[in-house]
Amino acid sequence: MRACFPADEFARIGFYEPEEFLAFIESLPVPEAPRSTPAEGKPTRRGYTLKRTYSPLSPEERQQREEQALREIAEELRRPPTEPDTA
Repeated sequence: MRACFPADEFARIGFYEPEEFLAFIESLPVPEAPRSTPAEGKPTRRGYTLKRTYSPLSPEERQQREEQALREIAEELRRPPTEPDTA
């Protein structure tokens, strides 16, 4: 695999077991969500105007959702791969 990438790019690649990967994800800083300003107007994607409404989460709710997402990722990583159906 080392021959597939230049040395500077290969140095940025990490190899992890499922538990190590989850620990790595938890160690990353949480990015700030971009906030739209009135000057930007409503965002559009593929010609559709996006309307977004959400309720801000408390730190406890945010932590619960993050932990749930990490548990689901860990569960998916532990499952054995399934064979694709050939019909």
